[in-house]
Amino acid sequence: MRAIRSKITSLVLAVLVMLTLLPMTGCAGDVWEGEWNRTGDATYNRGVLDITEYSRDGITFTLTVYNGNIAGQLINEKAEFVNNEKTEARYYVPDGFGAYIQFLMDESETFMDVIYTSSMYTEMEVMGFAEGGFITGRYDKGDVEYLNYSLYDMGIIEKSYDDQLRKMMSADNYTRLLDCYQSFEVKRNNEIGGFIYYGSNSMQTHTAAMICFDDGSVSVVISREKASMLYFTNNRIYDSSMLAYPLDNWIEEYELEKEKQNQVVVLP
Repeated sequence: MRAIRSKITSLVLAVLVMLTLLPMTGCAGDVWEGEWNRTGDATYNRGVLDITEYSRDGITFTLTVYNGNIAGQLINEKAEFVNNEKTEARYYVPDGFGAYIQFLMDESETFMDVIYTSSMYTEMEVMGFAEGGFITGRYDKGDVEYLNYSLYDMGIIEKSYDDQLRKMMSADNYTRLLDCYQSFEVKRNNEIGGFIYYGSNSMQTHTAAMICFDDGSVSVVISREKASMLYFTNNRIYDSSMLAYPLDNWIEEYELEKEKQNQVVVLP
């Protein structure tokens, strides 16, 4: 009986010792892992942080920042924890002249501050990001609400057209559509009976073209970051087999722009 009691006492003491060795505070993996989105003034000015793995040493992450199109990206990089509580991690940029990215988890564990730190160099100079592609900001876990979260809110088209566009495409494609209208110009075309909206952003002149027809229907061509095209319409004449000629003309201009961007100049 004494032997049994002695074994139980030893087991309890061992468990207590193990518990005292564990940190009293700290963020678990399920807190860090997941998608975090930087709050911004519009979808075309945003950052997406995807933390795919948590360990005792740090986190593995992919970070994508936008300035209309993708302005910069870090894929499957490792940030190491720098405190015992595991609420702060740092990613040191290789050959980045001392630059690093700091991940600071808030006490609420619902958002974090992500800070690019360098005394001299920008993200463009250190990591080759496009101009306007910045990292620093507050990142909330899951979806966030942006200002001007629709073409209607941006003052571009009427709500009836905007509602139709949302029904036609996925949320990701609609977000890309918003990215395409960082700026725009509109023209009237009486031959087809409608207004044509040409979109552009800071990184691309030809991003999207949209026709709001007088009969209430709408057609749109959207460029993707990797040069593919998307077409949506609910117009009974200009269906998937035939585009209205202003969209055809725009596609030709878009392809010409991409061709010029892909040209390699060989110096003699």
